Amino acid sequence: MRSSDYSHRMFQGLPEFMLYSVTGQPVMIITLPETQPAVSTERINLDDLSANLVIKYLKEHQPGIGQMVIIIRSDEENNHIIVRGNVSAEINSELTLEGVAALSVTRHLLNIESKTEGYSFDMPVGGVRCKVNALTDYNFGCRLESIPVKVIATDQEAGIPGIGLLKYDIVFADDLYILTDAKSLGITLSPEKLMLRRMEDYGQWILGCISANHKLNHPSTNIETMPAAVVFTGLDNYPVLLQAIVNKNGVISHSPGAGASCARLVLRHNDRNILKTGFIVRGLSGEQLSVMASEVIEPVTSGQETLSIILNVTLIQSGYLFI
Repeated sequence: MRSSDYSHRMFQGLPEFMLYSVTGQPVMIITLPETQPAVSTERINLDDLSANLVIKYLKEHQPGIGQMVIIIRSDEENNHIIVRGNVSAEINSELTLEGVAALSVTRHLLNIESKTEGYSFDMPVGGVRCKVNALTDYNFGCRLESIPVKVIATDQEAGIPGIGLLKYDIVFADDLYILTDAKSLGITLSPEKLMLRRMEDYGQWILGCISANHKLNHPSTNIETMPAAVVFTGLDNYPVLLQAIVNKNGVISHSPGAGASCARLVLRHNDRNILKTGFIVRGLSGEQLSVMASEVIEPVTSGQETLSIILNVTLIQSGYLFI
């Protein structure tokens, strides 16, 4: 691990990486070295070439399952995102809230002498702002504000082969989520092998069936899309809630999931007291985060809220990719 002085220049023109744990979710930020081409089109071509080399390198070295990778260009703002997504599964997926937190900490570390009130990002349905609080050299608290979250459908039912009747809700946060009660499916939210296997299977079956039979459009583009994950919810033991997330590749996240947690809260939009005070959401690994409404407006009829969420970010490793 290097020292806490992150304002140095690139080492011999190599891509630099910072690997974070964002409330249990691994996120790698890769910064491409600076280039000075004659025209902007050459800059874009060089960015694409460098990004492709990085992706090839990561695939060969098998990044962690479920690890999010974001590639950015080194410039004054460190905010030009070239590639985002899970390199082992999907390139250029939506920028997640965990990605926003990791990018914000990266900007903070690369510009540690400058003072800022926060970092802004354009999300699919609006702008999100992140404030970074350095707790130690390697641990940070990130408060994400102005997160738009919308209930798409509630009290839905579908017959799922191998499962039976499924009752579920659909919510859009940083992506589309299917939320369903774990207990009704015979699932206990624990890291037991039997339960993990059941969640993996059920998650893929549910996503496949609903994607095939329930047409869903992206709230901002109106383009047909498929849900990103199933959220198996535990009992509402307020103020601490349990949940587990399974994506369309059958990968279980042991993190509570920032977007999924926002989705969980917005379903309680009729309970204004809970929106004001918020609650804690805990994942399978014990990692937890807090979520609450940024602004509570009366009355609510649309099921749309603007939320705030606090994420714990830890810098695990940093260095250079020798490619």
